[in-house]
Amino acid sequence: PVNASYSKSPNDWLISFFERTRYSDAFWYSGILPRRESPISYEIDIYKAGAVIRTIASSTMPIVYTSAQQIVDFGSNQTTITIKIYQLSTIVGRGYPLEVTF
Repeated sequence: PVNASYSKSPNDWLISFFERTRYSDAFWYSGILPRRESPISYEIDIYKAGAVIRTIASSTMPIVYTSAQQIVDFGSNQTTITIKIYQLSTIVGRGYPLEVTF
């Protein structure tokens, strides 16, 4: 995943990003556009003090980290979060993560 972004509604985090193809650049240079893997799903690991405290799985975006989940995980709604976003497939499994702090 690349270019992660978020919005809040009002205390829920709505997390979005762009998927990346797993095909080599040679396909693009040859003019062949690769077909996207199917099915695609995502996982977001939520971190607290360097440890994963929650993994949210979804097949659609935005991925929502709810106010209720934050209260369970941290004791309150958060103004910043650190996450790793993974794109999953039946071929590769978890790909390389995108780590961001919002």
